[in-house]
Amino acid sequence: MRKVLAGGIGIVGLCLIAGVGAALLGPFRESWAARDWPASDCEVVQSGAQETEEGWEPRLTWRYQVGGAGYQVEGHDPRVFSISLDEREARALSDRFPAGKHVPCWYDPRDPIRSVLDRTPPPLSAYAVGVLIVAMMAAGLVAAIFICAFARRPRSPTQAE
Repeated sequence: MRKVLAGGIGIVGLCLIAGVGAALLGPFRESWAARDWPASDCEVVQSGAQETEEGWEPRLTWRYQVGGAGYQVEGHDPRVFSISLDEREARALSDRFPAGKHVPCWYDPRDPIRSVLDRTPPPLSAYAVGVLIVAMMAAGLVAAIFICAFARRPRSPTQAE
């Protein structure tokens, strides 16, 4: 019975670790994928900053063509990886892309309406991924030690009968 319980706890623990890791690594994976997206010439149609519940974000509208088809992205953050900014930072980022300016943009070849004007990864993203991996490994080690200790605990004479 103890081995079954320990195995169940171990499986739940590993699933939790994998789920949290996948949820946290998802945005980083998107950022890395955008590095390989093809470029197109884009025209910025509208540029500004907007306050949201999380802070300030640049909000831009841009248009471009891929294979003869036209696309327009409206009111989006131009970055591949969005983090909350203060008003000054959001306005500075939107000022990099003034309305009427032609700039390169990168689009997802599988879904060309998905595009970004800025593929810069978030600050310290490599360190964040490293810390997350080390934390997941440490949690796995703690879970393995707990499972081994719990499963191998000697039975008392009354339990053996």
